[in-house]
Amino acid sequence: MSVLNGVRLTSEDMTYGNIPFIGATDKNNGITNWTNNTNASTDKNVLGINYNGSVGEVFYHPYTATFSDDVKRLRLKSSTSANKEIYLFIKTLLLQQKNKYTYGYKFNGTRMKAQKIMLPVMTQGSPNWDYMEQYIVNLMKNVNLPTVEPIKASTVDLNSVKWKEFEIEHLFDRISSVKGKTIDSYQSGTMPYITTSASNNGLTGYVSADKNVTTPRNVITIDPIKGKTFYHVYEFVGRGGAGSAINVLESKYLNKKIGLFIMTMIESNSFLKASYGTQLNGKRLRRQKIMLPVTTDNSPNWQFMEEYIKSISNSRLI
Repeated sequence: MSVLNGVRLTSEDMTYGNIPFIGATDKNNGITNWTNNTNASTDKNVLGINYNGSVGEVFYHPYTATFSDDVKRLRLKSSTSANKEIYLFIKTLLLQQKNKYTYGYKFNGTRMKAQKIMLPVMTQGSPNWDYMEQYIVNLMKNVNLPTVEPIKASTVDLNSVKWKEFEIEHLFDRISSVKGKTIDSYQSGTMPYITTSASNNGLTGYVSADKNVTTPRNVITIDPIKGKTFYHVYEFVGRGGAGSAINVLESKYLNKKIGLFIMTMIESNSFLKASYGTQLNGKRLRRQKIMLPVTTDNSPNWQFMEEYIKSISNSRLI
């Protein structure tokens, strides 16, 4: 396979549009933003594999997308074999190697080229592409996919409003850290317990705890190590501690839809900057800049954010 680099694209240089921007995340098929920018990394029908962020995570991209410099592109050298089924087969084999790589031992281009995977072969030793393709075809025949309503096409144009850069400290009424202890410090209860887990909205259990360690509802949380954000419509206890404690953003303007819009903007930057060595908290978090749509007086256009999320969602999603 050919190993191709992504291209660095800062938030300052990015224009928002309809092209998926692929970043170093483990969610949403690698899509961390939508852009109009194209460059040498713009590609399709490739695997995207994370060099930074969620190191070693792999996604298949049949559509045209622009790739961050934290993501490498893997393209089969044989164009006749480069179809969806074969890429999905190889993706699974690459994911089996994921645990070998971390922030300190990154899956860089040199290691990717040297990485070995097991493939079915023909009698003469060449890869058996037909077998791989048919295996995935047969596998998908036995998968019962859920039936859902299609997502509505957006009727709100991101380019119809003016955008402005804001520091996070100027957007929120309060920025704080959670105060909870480890989950073993509490008895079982009904209060959600939130950690830096990247799945299930950070929820890892339910505890019984005093009000003085409880975080209020309708807030955004940020993991300072991975930059992952979640919106919480409920009160919860968050695991505190040292500098890696979850950060909490509170604002009188927040609701779930506005929160989801802002979370996307925060994550588009935080995945590039947060790590064990550079934690996203304190002054670094407060001075983190994000782009938001604004009104004629250059204040955040909360109504537009809410209407945009409404326009791209249906009742089963939000």
